[in-house]
Amino acid sequence: MSTRYFMGAALGMLVAVAMGCGAPSAEEVIAVEGVEGVSQELSTCTAACATGSVSCPSGTTVCSAQDNSGVTCNGTFIACPTTPPACDGLPQCRDIVGSVCALGSREPCCTASGAESVCVCTLSGILRCNAF
Repeated sequence: MSTRYFMGAALGMLVAVAMGCGAPSAEEVIAVEGVEGVSQELSTCTAACATGSVSCPSGTTVCSAQDNSGVTCNGTFIACPTTPPACDGLPQCRDIVGSVCALGSREPCCTASGAESVCVCTLSGILRCNAF
């Protein structure tokens, strides 16, 4: 194949790319405006709070967030929580059960349901938990 063939092919691709550039068509503008409407329908808002965060539920169409105050979801205000969750910072009970421990020690933990519990060290030096 000759150099002219490659030059012609390269020039053809350059022209095709250049012709594709320019202002968007009316259909493209309408399509983009439609996407904006969809994103508004799927709005999510989250406010950072001193004891965690608060978010709008799924299905929220209009929302706003104010850190350390709360969120407004479809016109309904949801305030920041005032107390930390019961298990804030605690290990999961299922993760520490059976661990080696000091005789008589107690280890606070969080159950799968989100409730605070306590595991106790047995005579054999192994943590035993009544709730997981």
